[in-house]
Amino acid sequence: MPKASALIVGCGDVGSRLATQLLANDWQVYGLRRSIERLPEGVIGVAGDLFSEACPAQWPTGHIDYLVYSTAATDHDEAGYQAAYVEGLKHTLSWLKQHGQQPKRLLFVSSSGVYVQKDGEWVDESSPAQATSYSGRIMLEAEQVALRSGIPASVVRLTGIYGP
Repeated sequence: MPKASALIVGCGDVGSRLATQLLANDWQVYGLRRSIERLPEGVIGVAGDLFSEACPAQWPTGHIDYLVYSTAATDHDEAGYQAAYVEGLKHTLSWLKQHGQQPKRLLFVSSSGVYVQKDGEWVDESSPAQATSYSGRIMLEAEQVALRSGIPASVVRLTGIYGP
């Protein structure tokens, strides 16, 4: 039976930790990031620029079972968020389509910044996501791109993802 495979787009701190766990369970793991030298050992590097429509030259040609989109904005302003989360995801989905790849699931790593609660209120899966900040609004837009991608998708809204 072939190994399960995952492509982690934005294989930084969170993505590399996931990659290490998947490798320990005998998965084939691809990691897309600008600089592949810092990928964990065993990850198949895909050097790529999410801001470009051009598909990375090292794009995997085989089947991809799971796509994990776990990027971080290079520039922490409205344009930077739009480029990293919305446009980058659209580029990634286009590259999949160009290669005839249809993952079983897309996992989009979002942020708790989509919630408007900021004063210690309890937040859970039923809390309304009504962000007022540009970053939260753009993350909600990117979540919708993922959920409407034609690939079964899940969104996880993590907290404290801006560093180890």
